[in-house]
Amino acid sequence: MARGQFTREQKLQIVREVLGTGSTSIVACRHSIRDSVAGRWVRKFKELCGAFENVRRGVVGGNRRSTAHLLLRMSA
Repeated sequence: MARGQFTREQKLQIVREVLGTGSTSIVACRHSIRDSVAGRWVRKFKELCGAFENVRRGVVGGNRRSTAHLLLRMSA
């Protein structure tokens, strides 16, 4: 697939596979992407989970702008 052609749903599925298997490289190979790309998506997913948890608990942290930015993005 060409650069930037994965939908959010496809990225989320790849993240789930990585978290389920524990192997970024195997999942990346299966989807014909670089393991660094899959790893970046997993890191962003974990950051989003942390941001959502902070919002749920009412703790926004020191940088509201970056938290809001994370909540609005799951691309690239």
